[in-house]
Amino acid sequence: MVQPGLLVLGKDKFFIKVDNEAISLPVGCVAEAIGYLFASFFVFNCHYPPQLHLVYGLFEEIFELPRAKRAVRAAISISNFLTKISTTAERTAQVAQNA
Repeated sequence: MVQPGLLVLGKDKFFIKVDNEAISLPVGCVAEAIGYLFASFFVFNCHYPPQLHLVYGLFEEIFELPRAKRAVRAAISISNFLTKISTTAERTAQVAQNA
């Protein structure tokens, strides 16, 4: 099976492409379509594309996938990265308030 992909036609028509089939999605925005794309890897038991491995690892973190279900073992690093970004943003906001 070929990896799932997202097709967008116009502004509001979204499809998941799997092999030579396009499955229409009942969504109205790209964010929802990306959620379906992410879920399709689990439904169809596919591997993430190697060049997007870390992106899907970030999705695993955002969607709070249980660690046992995660395909990206670097998710711990991604989690640490997100924590550092959050901490840095908080410190920057505090410095801006105090200035």
